[in-house]
Amino acid sequence: MTRAADDQTSPESLPRSLPGTPSGALPGAEQPVTPAHRPAGSSGRRRAAALLVAALAVGGVAGGGSVLALRTTAATTSAASSATAGTGTGGASGTTGSPVWWGGRGGWTEGGLGGVSGTSGSTDGTTSGTTSGASGGTTSGTTTSPTSTQLTGLVRIDSTLTDGEAAGTGMVLTADGRVVTNHHVVEGATSIRVTVMSTGRTYTATYVGGDATADVAVLQLQGASGLTPVTFAASAATTGQSVTAVGDAQGESTLTAAPGTVTALAQEIDVQGDDGTTHHLSGLVELAADIVPGDSGGAVYDAAGQVVAMNVAASSGTRDVTGYAIPAATVRQVVDEVVAGRASDTVALGYDGYLGVGLASDGSTTVYGVVAGGPVDGSGLAAGDTVTSVDGTSVSSGDQLRAAVTAHRPGDRVALTWTAPDGTTGSATVVLGTAPIA
Repeated sequence: MTRAADDQTSPESLPRSLPGTPSGALPGAEQPVTPAHRPAGSSGRRRAAALLVAALAVGGVAGGGSVLALRTTAATTSAASSATAGTGTGGASGTTGSPVWWGGRGGWTEGGLGGVSGTSGSTDGTTSGTTSGASGGTTSGTTTSPTSTQLTGLVRIDSTLTDGEAAGTGMVLTADGRVVTNHHVVEGATSIRVTVMSTGRTYTATYVGGDATADVAVLQLQGASGLTPVTFAASAATTGQSVTAVGDAQGESTLTAAPGTVTALAQEIDVQGDDGTTHHLSGLVELAADIVPGDSGGAVYDAAGQVVAMNVAASSGTRDVTGYAIPAATVRQVVDEVVAGRASDTVALGYDGYLGVGLASDGSTTVYGVVAGGPVDGSGLAAGDTVTSVDGTSVSSGDQLRAAVTAHRPGDRVALTWTAPDGTTGSATVVLGTAPIA
């Protein structure tokens, strides 16, 4: 996935190295690419959780909508702590310094972020953390604590990203720890921890594969056994059906249950990334239920306690929230493809390798920076150099370089050659690292 290097346009202006990150992931050639990918973020990583309903303005200016994973970053959290709180029409004002729902969530909670009862949103969680979400609507729905039956088979997912964290929900599929969640919950993750809500036990999880287009991802819990899976309903959701959406609402580590009704089927929405690009979701179940950020990947139960859909998105612009969920049949279809190891134009399997470099913004193979401690650090390749080949195959564009790298897996050894700004050449063999989830 191409990453613009902002204002860096010439070798002379390029930094010699870039600071390390939890995995050494940086914008540029090391970023894994899939044919159907989510939009790139504007601050050095993909931010799939930054999606908003495209027809609605970011941050609730005309009513906010968002996918439902909680994401925080050091930059946005500090911005939020000094931002103006929502005043809350008819209620107490929102508090400051709350976690930021990445990509905007003005009006998501009453009184704004951390607010109490007002209808006005506060800081919308955009990059600056200062834009007001005053026009964002609040929800008039209610939530309750889930029953022990509803908790069984559900997990909380905490992802470490290259520059922050994400939280969401997931469902257990097998006794040995296969879990399904939304792709945007784990996209960009360098490590994942999953807590089984019925037992409180936490596991390290690995990414098995997923479909970013359908927004479904499959994880495997390490060392898990004896888990109780959710039960999927034999019949699809129907209009007018009473349902309950359960998830880690607002990322508070305790799940909540939101009763509601199926209002429509086969719905299509366009969701918007924090860089303004859009992604299309189709075939969704529409819900009148109090779904909020953090619910992503959670279960939508029918009256019998069986799963008919998986939470994915919601929008608001009035006092009523419209939720969206992926039908159980779609979820299971993607899971089957991943488990069977059938990669396709939309289904990607496992982790990609990465070089640990960023590319300049002109589409070339000129290196913008080298991550400290990354795979190519110490190889001699430096900012301003132009990569000319990978394993003997010439590369002349950023796309070609990315394709050559992502054809390999973490741990593979690849031979690189490059040309320095003064015309001298260099070469090295490096061991690829593990890229963030694509």
